[in-house]
Amino acid sequence: MTKRQREEWRNRASVILVIAVVFVMTVILLFANEPEQVVVRSSDAVVLVEGMTRAQGGVVVEPIESPLLMFEGSVTDVYEVRFVETGHLEQAFVEVQVESSAYPLSELAVWSFDSSLLAWDMLATSFDLASGTVRADVDVVNSLLILVAPRDLL
Repeated sequence: MTKRQREEWRNRASVILVIAVVFVMTVILLFANEPEQVVVRSSDAVVLVEGMTRAQGGVVVEPIESPLLMFEGSVTDVYEVRFVETGHLEQAFVEVQVESSAYPLSELAVWSFDSSLLAWDMLATSFDLASGTVRADVDVVNSLLILVAPRDLL
């Protein structure tokens, strides 16, 4: 085999390799899970969660009765937003219905529990007087604990 023939063979092999890689990546992209819109409401209809996920198995929102997580002055129970299996909820928000409170809606915030610090963090919260709800953008990785309390409580 001459030097020229070896170079032509290498060039053809490179082209074949590129075509194979492009084909494999196309197949992976075609069969990969598309992001799915998730809208879930707690059983007591207090908390609504909406976002996008690629996870299978669904999302659950349920109240948790744990005296260790509650604190005096909170307006709602603690709610857990979790995946049935593991997952990540992106571009998500929680909306909490506030029935009655000693505080005006404008003074309330959604708080999330930071398990690494064992402390509650206040989320940037908006409110809707017409519907009586407070809303915050969230990022849920596997699970998230939330509650509504006054902005200046903690």
